[in-house]
Parts: sequence; structure tokens; C-alpha cells
Amino acid sequence: MESIFGAIRSGDQAETSAYCSSFLISDHTAWFVKVFASTEGPRLDAKYSGVLAANPNLFRDLFATSLFHSRTNLKITVLQRPVDPGPRLAQVAVQAMAIPVPLYYVEGRNEDAKDAFPVSGIGYFVYVDGGFRFLPTEVLEALSTAPPLRIRIPESLLGSQITYRVTPVYPDQARATGIKGDVVVHIVVGTDGTVKEATVVGGDPALGQAALDAVRQWKCRPTLLNSKPVEVDSTVTVHLP
Repeated sequence: MESIFGAIRSGDQAETSAYCSSFLISDHTAWFVKVFASTEGPRLDAKYSGVLAANPNLFRDLFATSLFHSRTNLKITVLQRPVDPGPRLAQVAVQAMAIPVPLYYVEGRNEDAKDAFPVSGIGYFVYVDGGFRFLPTEVLEALSTAPPLRIRIPESLLGSQITYRVTPVYPDQARATGIKGDVVVHIVVGTDGTVKEATVVGGDPALGQAALDAVRQWKCRPTLLNSKPVEVDSTVTVHLP
């Protein structure tokens, strides 16, 4: 990964292409059927072929995007049986394997506090024929057991999709002590527009529960991606005056 970032920085297209080509699974049809059996393997193989045919520059574009946003501080999570903590999709993929192989999940991090979403999932890798090969996220999403796709959007965009808000009840204890301010809540909105997860990530702890109680009742307009409903990962700021 570091070598690819270096090649992209220097503008060396030949070197970049060589690295990206090395990430291809050469005999992918046989590999998918071997690892995921005849139940899931052909479906994943068809998706793999389709994804690469639709965008031959997929690998390069992913790495270039991470570099553009300075998300080059890499974190690698290895998932294998028994299933290690990691992205839901990766856990499902490991469980679906007929022949278990380690799945490597790579994230690119930007330590700049100004970045609204400082962490970006670059993708998955598997070790095949003596080298690491890239496995696009869209391929694993073709699993019959795959969870709904989840995308990140900024708070400014999520705000326009909220159709029902509940005003938080100002806590008596906070009122008595004069505590007030904003609470930042990380939320996951389900495909039906309801808030399925909510966690306080900023603000005075005395106001946190009131913010959570309110936000968990909010409703949003379902988000569609390619005409399919997806889950949304974002944050909301709740003001308690």
C-alpha cells in the first residue's frame, strides 16, 4: 500500500498499474468456488468479474482517493475463524467460507481533525498464490447473507433527510446546576428511516441521555443508492439550551 501511494504521488502510471495488476486474483473462478463453495462462489465470482469490467481502474481510483484525502495512516484488521471483531460484512464473509482463509480489512486514517470522516475503509485483501489480492467490497456484498449496505454522509446532508424530530427533555439535574450546551450523537439510520443505533460522542455527560432519548425517536427519509435502500452512518448535534 505504501508503495502504491508513493507511485501515485510521483505520477508513475506504469508502476501504479503494475502494483494494481498484482492485486488481481488470477484464477478467480476456481478460487471463489473453492473458498465459498458452489452455493456462494459462482455469485461472488460473477460479481468480481462484473465490478472489474465496469471499472478497470477501480483499484487505482480507490488508492488515489485515499491519498487525496490524506487517509494514508493504515490500519489492518485480520479476520478469521473464530470470527474476530471487525466490519459486519467481513464477519459475515468469514462465516460464509467453506474453506476458512484470513480476510484482511484495510482502513486509511487521516489524523486531521478538520476531516468530517477521518477514517475510510479502503477494502479487503486475501492472500492467494503467494501474494495479497484485492477483494472489492461490492463482491462481498453479493453474499446472500450480506447485511444492508451502509454509507457515511455528513451531518449537513442528513439534516435535510430528517422528517420527524423529538425535542430532548432538559434534565432537572442539569437545569439545577446550569449545565447546557450541545451533544454530538453518532447514529446509524436503518433502511426504513428509523434510528437503529445511537451513541454519544461529544458533549457534557449530564446531557447525553436526554439527547439519546430524543434522537432514538427521530425518523428520516430512507436513503437510496442505485435505487436500493441503504443504511446511513452519520452524526447529529442536539442543542440543549
